[in-house]
Amino acid sequence: MEYYVQTIQPVKLSGIVEIDESLFGRRIKYHRGRSQGQKIWIFGLVERDTNRIKLFPVDRRNTETLVQLIQDNVSPGSTIYSDGWAAYASLSSLGYTHYVVEHKQTFSQVCTNPDTSETVVVHTNTIEGCWKHAKAYFRRMHGTKIAQFEGHLCEIMWRWWEHENKSVALLNLIRTYYTLTTDPTMTARHPIFPTWSAQRQDSVSRFQSSDDEDSS
Repeated sequence: MEYYVQTIQPVKLSGIVEIDESLFGRRIKYHRGRSQGQKIWIFGLVERDTNRIKLFPVDRRNTETLVQLIQDNVSPGSTIYSDGWAAYASLSSLGYTHYVVEHKQTFSQVCTNPDTSETVVVHTNTIEGCWKHAKAYFRRMHGTKIAQFEGHLCEIMWRWWEHENKSVALLNLIRTYYTLTTDPTMTARHPIFPTWSAQRQDSVSRFQSSDDEDSS
């Protein structure tokens, strides 16, 4: 979590940024059986050139919540690829070049920039791949306490930001925060994501992931 606060949180993504939301949590097929765990919506942004990802648990997927997260985490003038979720409708007017691919019709779409007449192939395959790896991470744990969920999200982000050499990155983290000459200095507060309330409401609840969860 400290790595997120010190290294990831201050950075604004740029270039081509893919955005999407995905539901994490257990879903019972055909509505049979007793539901277990909680469902948590995660809003994700990934910088295509670097694969740097940012993840935010959110209570709501409305315009106010998602657009604020985009403005806080994506540099003006960047190009944003998204699906057709209505909350993204205002992005073009906020200084972004915004392309939409309607997933109900196709997973890849050719679009034309109205200013340059340039044609681009629009897809959100990068963020979809992030969802696949993130959900596999939680499935391997067979669930976790809600109080620990933020820490796991931060670890997932750390893995994507330090994907080239995780062993060296881990040693650097230890050397930075545990110097053996002074006490560790930690600035991360709990919770660190102001966009959700589950952790504040119930630190005992359990999050469970399964193969049956939503993939979008």
